[in-house]
Amino acid sequence: YSISKIKNDFQGQSIHLNVFIPYFQSSDSNFSAIFRDVIQYLSTYIDTNFYSPSVKYDRKIKHTTKQKKMSKKKETQKIQQKGQKRSAKRSIEKVKKSAEKGNVNAMFRYAYYLYNGIRVPVNKTEAAAYYKKVADKGNKNGMFNYAYMLYRGEGVKMDKEAAAKYYEQSAKKGDKDGMNNYANMLYKGDGISLNKELAIKYYKKSAELGNKEAMNNYANMLYKGECTEMNKQEAIKYYKCAADKGSQESMFMYATILFNGEIVPTNKIEAAKSWEVVK
Repeated sequence: YSISKIKNDFQGQSIHLNVFIPYFQSSDSNFSAIFRDVIQYLSTYIDTNFYSPSVKYDRKIKHTTKQKKMSKKKETQKIQQKGQKRSAKRSIEKVKKSAEKGNVNAMFRYAYYLYNGIRVPVNKTEAAAYYKKVADKGNKNGMFNYAYMLYRGEGVKMDKEAAAKYYEQSAKKGDKDGMNNYANMLYKGDGISLNKELAIKYYKKSAELGNKEAMNNYANMLYKGECTEMNKQEAIKYYKCAADKGSQESMFMYATILFNGEIVPTNKIEAAKSWEVVK
């Protein structure tokens, strides 16, 4: 073993204990001198190669490991997605079977899927049928949704009179959206007899429960003194609440009131900001 052979053996190799074995097994009488040369060469090799190039090599290993991890992660995600699809399919089948057995929550959920085309093809006719079943079992959300479909003629023949009946039922069960929609029909005489006195009562109830459209509608009647004593100060309070909830109509009205300084101090800057949002 010559130092040139040692150099050739080590050139481009990772330092590993196995590399030393041939030298320790050597029968050369001048072994100690060879070993000294080996150690000397190794120290030079480590100084010049190990501490600088290995940094890049380290990063490459880490990057490769990261890539492998990412690849495994993507593969896992694919497996999970496939699993989720199978799980979703099993879930929808389970919901459907439960709905067919008359479970109210399952019927409502399945009707919602059918109406929106979630995990199943859109089928508004079947959705309406399930919402009717749910409504007839006393569920206020089912009442509202079935009324909504009746009013618009979605998945079922348009029937505003029947829609009003279901809106009224949902309203009596405390549904704030049902209250507002029923009040709208009463106020306009839309499909049912005109009754603004009853409409304002439902607008007020719905507004107190946080429905922004009802707040705006109730504020309009207060502001004009329609079927109630005129109360602009109270109207402004409701306009402000509805505007804060995002009602465009109330934003416009509240901005106009601020601009004119009606009941409240004039604030043209705030008015301009509100008008800008409405635009």
